[in-house]
Formats: sequence, structure tokens, C-alpha cells
Amino acid sequence: PSSEVFFRASADFFVGLFEVFDFQADNVKNQYEHFISLWRSHVAMVADRFIERRQEVTEEGLLEESLGDLHCELLDGFLSWRQRFLECESAGFEHMDGEVPPLGGGWARICETLGGEPPEERLVPLVQLAEISTYLLCWGEAGNLRFMPEIIYFITELALKADQASSEEFRSL
Repeated sequence: PSSEVFFRASADFFVGLFEVFDFQADNVKNQYEHFISLWRSHVAMVADRFIERRQEVTEEGLLEESLGDLHCELLDGFLSWRQRFLECESAGFEHMDGEVPPLGGGWARICETLGGEPPEERLVPLVQLAEISTYLLCWGEAGNLRFMPEIIYFITELALKADQASSEEFRSL
């Protein structure tokens, strides 16, 4: 996608997630600025890499590769955790075998903005954009958990009610 499509999609993701999940407005603004700053930094690094390799530097190539690099760097721990979580049968989720994960939240809004479901070749960068924006907004809100004891209580309750895993199951995670 072009820079205009990426710009609209990224802004719409943050706004859509704000509207769907009621993230704090200041968090949305701060995390959007944080995201743009991180992405610009990665664009510069990818441009340097392209020049070093004597590859043609195109806007689309820079944006997509830098977004992929940012996605890997920022979400490495999350993606690893997700894989282990999905492999855990007691979690009750179906294994995806490398498929693009289903998205909720602001996805319908983004598709509407882009004129419908994106074609297959544009799907991966937009899913990466969705995962990054959602992660950053959740990360930004996480600092507020100390002011929301109900969430801590809920997480504690879930942990207490979870089925006990055998030591062999635990080691396989």
C-alpha cells in the first residue's frame, strides 16, 4: 500500500480502537505519536539497508519492510506467547497453522475506509498494523492497572479458576 493508504489505515486503527474499546484519549494520542516515531526510525534503517545492498528504494518497499521489522521487534514476545497459548489445548482456541489471525475491534472500520476487505497481497501489512496499534494501546493502558484493582482481581480470579496443568504440560509451554 501507498503512504496515503498506510497513513489513513494507521490513524483509523487508533481511532477505531479508541471507539471500540474506549481507550483513554491521551493514551491513543501518545501511542499514535509513539508508533509514528518508531516507524519513521525503522524506515530510515530499512532505507540504509536498501542502499547498502544497492537495491532500489521505493516508498512502498520502505513502508512495508519497515513495518514488518517493527512488528517483529515490538511483538516478538507477544507472538511467541500467542503461539504457545494457541498450542495449549485447554485454552480452547483452534490452532491457526500460519494463517493470518482473525481480527475484531477496529478491523471492520479499516476495511470500510479502504473500500472493503483488502486483497490478499495487502492483508499482511494491514494485520501487522492492527497488531502493533492494538498492542501499543494496551501497553499504554497497562500503566493504569494500578488504578483499576478490578482488573487485577479479574486476572487473579482467572488464574485461580484455571485448570491445573500437569508438570509435563507446563514444561511443554
